[in-house]
Amino acid sequence: MQTNDIILNDSFFIDYFKNHLLNDTVDELTGLINNSTFKSYISYLINKKEKFSIAYLELDNFSNLIDIYGDDVGNKVLKDVSKNLFQFLEQNGVVARIGSSKLGFILLNKTDYKVLHDYYQAIMHSGKILRKNVHCGLYSPFVTATIASVSYPNDVSNLDEAEDKLQRALYRGKCKGRNCFIIWVEEKHKDIVINPLYKETFDKKIRRLFQMFESRTSYSVSGDDMPFIFNYVRDDFLIEYLLYVDENYKVYDSTTADVLGKIKNIDKYLDEDGTISFNYLKDVKDFSQELYYIYDDLGIESSYLLKMNRNNKFYGYFIFATKRTSRLWDSKEKITLFLLGQLYARYLEEHKLVGIQKLILKK
Repeated sequence: MQTNDIILNDSFFIDYFKNHLLNDTVDELTGLINNSTFKSYISYLINKKEKFSIAYLELDNFSNLIDIYGDDVGNKVLKDVSKNLFQFLEQNGVVARIGSSKLGFILLNKTDYKVLHDYYQAIMHSGKILRKNVHCGLYSPFVTATIASVSYPNDVSNLDEAEDKLQRALYRGKCKGRNCFIIWVEEKHKDIVINPLYKETFDKKIRRLFQMFESRTSYSVSGDDMPFIFNYVRDDFLIEYLLYVDENYKVYDSTTADVLGKIKNIDKYLDEDGTISFNYLKDVKDFSQELYYIYDDLGIESSYLLKMNRNNKFYGYFIFATKRTSRLWDSKEKITLFLLGQLYARYLEEHKLVGIQKLILKK
């Protein structure tokens, strides 16, 4: 069990450990207190009217990491992050494992926004906890996380309200592209609503995508077929821009069909599957200066570009883009968007359409 002076000397933990078995209070893998103990401590602090902040830290794309490297590597990553976060907090708080890839921690007597901002910034940039490669034998996955934070009594008055706002703040961080932290500010975040699509399983998203495509293109080419599907994907992934590059390398805004510019052939830069992603605007400059200037004008920071081929014919490129800094495009997002590009190429081929002709999306 990982202990500090708070856990050893706080009256809550002294009494709690007297009345509960160790296996019922501690997570076996990480040695941190478990979710039940964590919630009990939060309720205890609220009852005592103590000032404190609660944070959730969720590892980014953790299920993908396990899919690629296996459970053993996933466990080592979680243990590494847990240990180093616990050590970083020292005597300032308590850390718990509250989910398969989620940690929770409490910062006592820290509720000021600037103090919290600097603290989470240090967690992100110290190089000891996140944004680093965790060495696990043959593999060294790069690990990032998204952090959400609320404070008592500034933001919340009870445990249920804290959990609700933490989940919404965490959702906001995921929508920003992960690898960031969100400190709850009522004026900025009170209207956040978690999109139900966000919680859909990957296989359900894929089935829904194909079902929509088959049901809407079998009977009509009204012009509403593909836009309906693209709006679904845009809402699901919270993508702000969908750009289309035609066979002549003209770049269009799909919501207006306005020509934004023209780029040169970029095939030599693409991966084997005809895709490339960018997390930072500066990375686009070496790839395509023309595209860099288009991104700069629109305020685009992160993007995922894919080439559409069908039956040895080129149907242009799609660019899915956001203004959010350093969005991490996970493999399941990439697969979904890649399939969407292939479906659109099929749509164009079947109806003998010019690319932008049937892709005017409603904002």
